[in-house]
Amino acid sequence: PLFTFHRTHKLQQEVTMGITVAEGEEYASKFVEAFKGGFPANNHAATMAGLFADTVTIDWSDGFKSDGPSAAIFERFSSTWGAMVSTMCYAPDVLVDTTNSKILITGQAVI
Repeated sequence: PLFTFHRTHKLQQEVTMGITVAEGEEYASKFVEAFKGGFPANNHAATMAGLFADTVTIDWSDGFKSDGPSAAIFERFSSTWGAMVSTMCYAPDVLVDTTNSKILITGQAVI
């Protein structure tokens, strides 16, 4: 594959019993659609607003690393993949860890 996208996201809400599978799958669906939707206009910061934590840790295979505001992801992405790609085909697999309130979104993408 040209591009494999792996990302783990923690649902941002206070939970006492963990998230449900349905909640995790709903979040994953919103995340993936917003991510795909950012390519035509290279505007991921707008399409993904509210789907990232305020601060994130990034360690990408291209050497880009950041531990700070999520805006760093969108700044980097807009000058790399966001600028080069106009559409994305992606039907990911989603795994919801209900105990730890984590969502794994993984799969192969065609860009």
